[in-house]
Amino acid sequence: MTFHSRNSKDPLSVLPLEILISIFQELSSGDRISCLGACRAWRDWMLKAPMVWINVEVSRSQANVIFNLLPRVGRHIENLELNWDANRFMTPIARGVFKNLKSLHVLGVKAPRGSYLEHDLCLKAFRKVSDTLTDL
Repeated sequence: MTFHSRNSKDPLSVLPLEILISIFQELSSGDRISCLGACRAWRDWMLKAPMVWINVEVSRSQANVIFNLLPRVGRHIENLELNWDANRFMTPIARGVFKNLKSLHVLGVKAPRGSYLEHDLCLKAFRKVSDTLTDL
């Protein structure tokens, strides 16, 4: 992947790809979301870099943004940690959005409306990722 920026001091245009990916992989999901808002060049690069999205943690504050990013990055996520509103993310799992999901940790069982995980939806989701999922 090549990147060209008008600003020669922009890290995306100066650092080697391997270093950029290492840096972005170390950021929390919240920090990566903040980086998406830095500028259009960063957003475009991050959404085209699959390695940036291998590990994703969903907390209450980032749930909406991450959910809206799923059509662009869901296929790259291998390790998903749900700390909030797991029901909301079971539907994309059941629909096959997470094509490479290997690890799913559901820590946020209770949803915002006070409901708990929907069993039928969870079963559909687990069946969909049964070929790739190795850690639940």
